[in-house]
Amino acid sequence: MNKIKKLTAVIMLIIIVLFNMEKFVLAVTNNLIDTSNKASLTIIEYENAYGKDKDVRKNEPLKNVEITIYKLDEANLEKDAKQLEQEIKSKSINLSSTVKMTNQDGQVVFSNLDLGRYFVMETKAPKNVTEKMESFIIDLPRSNETGTNWEYNVTVYPKNITVYGDVELTKYDKDGTTPLQGTIWQLQKKNKDKWEIYENTELTTNSNGKITIQGLEVGTYRLVETKTLDGYILDSSNVQEFTVTSDATSFKFTAINEKPEIEKQVKGSNGNYYTHTSKFQTEITEWKISSDIPKVIEKMQNYYITDLLPQGLEYVENSIKIENLNINSDYTVDYSNNTLKVILNTASSNVQNLEKAIITYQTKFNKNVKFSEEMVNQATLTYTDKINVDGTSAASTKEKTTNSAEVHTGKLLIKKVDQDGNNLQGAKFKIATSKQNAENGVYIKNAENRDIEAISDENGNVIFEGLKYGNDGEDEANAKTSYWVVETETPTYEDARGEEKHYNLLNTPIEVKVSTSSDTENSATLKIVNKKGFVLPYTGGIGIVLFILIGTGLIVLSIKLNKKTDSKRR
Repeated sequence: MNKIKKLTAVIMLIIIVLFNMEKFVLAVTNNLIDTSNKASLTIIEYENAYGKDKDVRKNEPLKNVEITIYKLDEANLEKDAKQLEQEIKSKSINLSSTVKMTNQDGQVVFSNLDLGRYFVMETKAPKNVTEKMESFIIDLPRSNETGTNWEYNVTVYPKNITVYGDVELTKYDKDGTTPLQGTIWQLQKKNKDKWEIYENTELTTNSNGKITIQGLEVGTYRLVETKTLDGYILDSSNVQEFTVTSDATSFKFTAINEKPEIEKQVKGSNGNYYTHTSKFQTEITEWKISSDIPKVIEKMQNYYITDLLPQGLEYVENSIKIENLNINSDYTVDYSNNTLKVILNTASSNVQNLEKAIITYQTKFNKNVKFSEEMVNQATLTYTDKINVDGTSAASTKEKTTNSAEVHTGKLLIKKVDQDGNNLQGAKFKIATSKQNAENGVYIKNAENRDIEAISDENGNVIFEGLKYGNDGEDEANAKTSYWVVETETPTYEDARGEEKHYNLLNTPIEVKVSTSSDTENSATLKIVNKKGFVLPYTGGIGIVLFILIGTGLIVLSIKLNKKTDSKRR
């Protein structure tokens, strides 16, 4: 039985072989290669052939791929693709070649080719290609898939692996929420150990403070700010570095620019700070400067504040203080030519830990004081506004000037005249802040703690200087304050009998207004009149009426007394 089975199997095998041999012979004899034909090779390049779709023709076509085909001669027919690629690159063999570039559809066609064996190699590829098409050998023509015919026009679909990186940068103001439009950046790519400008592109943040870059090939990059907005600190060392790989293709960064602000204020009578205040000439004035400390202060060489004091003010020695900082180690002070300069030590950790520098100092009025005028004070911040890529401070500086703050002290002019309008010299006055103080003899003091006294000159001018006027925070142009003057001694005159007598003394304090115009003589200037005789007049005429009434009363009383006396005698 076993022999019969084996024999049957051999017979069946022979029948199958003979049956297929007939087909093969028929195929070859009926489809011989036509050596008079020309061939063509069409190559269609796609991105990521084994990416999201298995069908390579559903991937994105890849343009601008340079493909070179080499016609193999008899000496190189038996070499494999790897050996051929090495020898071609090393130029150890010289083969006939044709070079073409893929079009928008990723297609390149080599037509009118002689029949034979060809070596196909991708010689150049776009930057985003990380793995080029694998080199291959192809025979033209070649047998079709069923082996029943020859293909003279061959199409192949090789693959390229591509990577596209993208980066988004958002630029904010120091608050971290306000976008900055118009800052300029440069994209650089690392080439070995050297940074090179990538595609020479100038990038500008849009209205949302954003820069978006797409289509980056594999490599290490950095974004460097090259220009910022006016007044802001350009910190080119704050580079945003990233590396595009097949595993890391998307990046987002945020960056800020800082613009130091500085403010000037003056201390009012209630202890609060304003931009306007008024002082007595004998008082000390305190000023406050508030200045932002940038987060990059340690990279800045220069950060100092200069304050040129106006004429009429001078610095009170050793009065300067900065909250949380120590003089000499954290800052230094120089005062010369009426200019105060405060230099912060940018290397100090105390300075670096501050958000604001709060500087206070005092001034006093000097002999050049201008009465009834604003003594405006501004300070200027000078700071490094450019930091190099390596973190060193550039020589460039920027200046930022404060708002105006002012102090004013007033002057009062009164005219002293007699009842005929003639100027009176020698009348003495004192001044008080309220009517009650005036009535109680509590007057304003001078620097020696003595009552301020003003004496009328030959023109009848009575002048009080250094009087504060207006409320804290009130512009001096609109400021006005009431005072009360008291006449303490009147001038003398010679009566008809040649005797020297004093004019009548005013018996009531007189209210006066101190303002920006109270130091100039005009139609509104108060004239205080002294009269002769027993009547004691003062401005307004109330004294005259009073004494007339008193005199009338005394006369009536005298008449009544005389009548009683006459009656008794009778």
